[in-house]
Amino acid sequence: MVVADWAGAIAPHEDLLAGDRIHPGDDGGRIFAEVVENGIRDAEAERAARPRITPEPVQ
Repeated sequence: MVVADWAGAIAPHEDLLAGDRIHPGDDGGRIFAEVVENGIRDAEAERAARPRITPEPVQ
């Protein structure tokens, strides 16, 4: 399961990475937060759209 495509989101903005070229700087951190938030929202919407299966009661 992909929650957030960080590589795709930061690729056009690599100048927003910190000096180590791995971690986001302040503005890159905002992009990271938005990507993670959207990924969580998408995953939750997908989960909510799945049909619920109610187990049969045990007798």
